[in-house]
Amino acid sequence: MLASVLGFFFGPLGLLYVGWAPALIMFGVNVLVGIFTAGVGLILTWPLSAVVGWSRANLYNRKLLERS
Repeated sequence: MLASVLGFFFGPLGLLYVGWAPALIMFGVNVLVGIFTAGVGLILTWPLSAVVGWSRANLYNRKLLERS
């Protein structure tokens, strides 16, 4: 839950909560989309950071449950 909230409000910076690799990838995607669409495409990619954050946190939690 926290990962998706951070991803929604802070975009790629919020993804640092779940790892540096997803944060760097989403940052690169946001930069490219922002340049090629004059910022309009960020309407789609910014909330995508929330989805990626939720997905990565969910994957991590599932792995923890499988270990125990």
